[in-house]
Amino acid sequence: MTGLRMLAVGSWARIHPVRTPDLCLTEGRDRTGRYQTAVAAQRLCSKASLPHVFLEPLAKNTVRIQWHHAKYGIGCLTVLVKGPGRDLLEPRDDCPDNNRAQQFRIERFGSSATTHFRIRPVITGRCLSALWQTGSRSRCAARMAIWTELRVRPRA
Repeated sequence: MTGLRMLAVGSWARIHPVRTPDLCLTEGRDRTGRYQTAVAAQRLCSKASLPHVFLEPLAKNTVRIQWHHAKYGIGCLTVLVKGPGRDLLEPRDDCPDNNRAQQFRIERFGSSATTHFRIRPVITGRCLSALWQTGSRSRCAARMAIWTELRVRPRA
């Protein structure tokens, strides 16, 4: 899979922006207050112990991002495409294989010696940006430095 080392059944991972490796994908809230439920956000990795992130392969270069939460169980990150939560990533407990809003393409970025990858929701084709804390997503423009790095790690 695009150079990302992962078991056939999936792997635990830590997701963070390349330019700010001290921030990790974790649970948070929409800072605008328009959307009231938990969403994916960026926080300091030292404070981002839960939920655990698991990458589940669906097809070549396509994964589902599972969200393993101690209190709420397993959900799947879902791109919200309309309403007050538009463009936010929300964990949902219904995870059908055919939900394009829960499918993410993984693309290597840079030389083969790097471990940098872009994450693109299948439903939009745009990259996830470094602005997850507000739910913004933007195009994959190099000048914006929005590349995301995945590191497959064992579950703690």
